[in-house]
Amino acid sequence: MELGADRKALLVEAGLTDDDVDLDAGAPATAVGKLIDAASSSTGDEALMLRAARAVTKDAQGIVTHLAYSCELVRDALLVLARHFRFCCDLVTATATIDQHACAIDFALVPEAYCMSADARQALIEASAAIMLLHLRNAAGQTLVPTQVTFRHRAPKDVELRASLLGALPQFGAERDAMCFAADTAQLPCVRPDAELRVVLEPYAEMLLSRRYGDGPWTRRALTAVSELLPGGEPRMQNVASNLHLSVRSLQRRLREEGTSFTAIVDSVRRSLAMTYLVESELGASEIAHRLGFADVSSFHRAFRRWTGRAVSSFRPTDGQ
Repeated sequence: MELGADRKALLVEAGLTDDDVDLDAGAPATAVGKLIDAASSSTGDEALMLRAARAVTKDAQGIVTHLAYSCELVRDALLVLARHFRFCCDLVTATATIDQHACAIDFALVPEAYCMSADARQALIEASAAIMLLHLRNAAGQTLVPTQVTFRHRAPKDVELRASLLGALPQFGAERDAMCFAADTAQLPCVRPDAELRVVLEPYAEMLLSRRYGDGPWTRRALTAVSELLPGGEPRMQNVASNLHLSVRSLQRRLREEGTSFTAIVDSVRRSLAMTYLVESELGASEIAHRLGFADVSSFHRAFRRWTGRAVSSFRPTDGQ
């Protein structure tokens, strides 16, 4: 409401109910997308999500922010925020790159987000950059200024507003959605370090992350191994187990303990990569099928319809989207 958008009116315009957008429970991407579109349309503010990100982050008190602010260095705060970023924005993941040459954060939408409009997806990515920047500034206690901000989408109407909110003039039509800082930014001290609090909060945050997104350590390793093997054809469990230095039975048991299975992991990786390829590349269906390890393109088409209820040809966005 502070931003000129009434919640009840927006729900009506988007054709949603309060149950549809229970953000604490992880609202479906379709509902979030409709709400973002309705808010932008109702207010006439195509930068509404950026403003909202700034307003919400200002007094954030979630466990992830407490954990990040308790770190000793900005480097550690950045790693914490990236690791747990989905608690800040459920449909976006963040990856931190920190070494002697770079201090950067890359943002990526989860596969489910591609059912939203292009405008809603762009709004989420921009808002994510604003959220990350403001949390880092709070942790450091100073106005950190990015050396570079890049977005893959086309330039919006109000580029200057983005510059004022993000501290740097973004580059649009770039190869990545990212925010970069001077390398020595990582070594800046945080203003409220609390080692004892961090020891308490870190395992709790990991537990919440695993419970909400089901990404236990062996699941994550198997996901990575399957991704690497897919271009060579149908991934075999014995090959993945070998890559992870496990027996097949041990891999099956550990995945079962984390609430998943090898078949589910292969399906998840394929689904995620398929949507990414269709939205972000010009690869044909045959090439995508090959990269996903399908025996033939018809198998890919059947799998895609099972995942989405739609044909491959209907999913790929047009130039206007």
